[in-house]
Amino acid sequence: MKKDVPAACRIKITLRDIRPPIWRRLEIGTNITFEDLHRILQAAMGWTNSHLHGFDVGAMRIGIPDSEWPEDVSEKRVSLRDVLRQGVRRFRYEYDFGDGWVHDAAVEVLFEPEPGAALPRCTAGKRSGARGQRRPVGLRRKSRRARRCCTSRARRGGRVVSSRVRSGEVRHRRREPAAQAAGAAPDAGARASVAVTSYDKKV
Repeated sequence: MKKDVPAACRIKITLRDIRPPIWRRLEIGTNITFEDLHRILQAAMGWTNSHLHGFDVGAMRIGIPDSEWPEDVSEKRVSLRDVLRQGVRRFRYEYDFGDGWVHDAAVEVLFEPEPGAALPRCTAGKRSGARGQRRPVGLRRKSRRARRCCTSRARRGGRVVSSRVRSGEVRHRRREPAAQAAGAAPDAGARASVAVTSYDKKV
């Protein structure tokens, strides 16, 4: 029998291979899907949602379904609560398979939020957003997804034209101004903004 988990958790996100580190501490609902979590992490870390992404959760790979990666589980079908029930407390989020920006996620605390609490919210962090950062040359790496993406690009004469791009699920777009998270319902998921690209608070 699957054990139930509290309605919220505190999670720390750290961008790998960057010194001094860029990190955020977030409080989020456990009922959100990994699609919601992707949007929250994009806002919190200052990314623009312009590249492919995926999650590595134990032996499971979660992302946008695609024929090129049939082993991936749809991020729309898996909730954070689903993996927390299995005892998972650490996982990895990768953004931009070409450059391979890897974020380490650690669930620090599970808790019941106060009635009417606005989630998600960012409670702490260090350094401004990740855009404009350069990974040290010696630390550049390509994940399995990145290598397959590059192979796919080579086959198509330099362009990646996956079904995700054709369907419009992945597209370059301007970053919209962030709305305030205050007043958002606890189950609002990614609809509440946690954009903190100039964040420099540490607790």
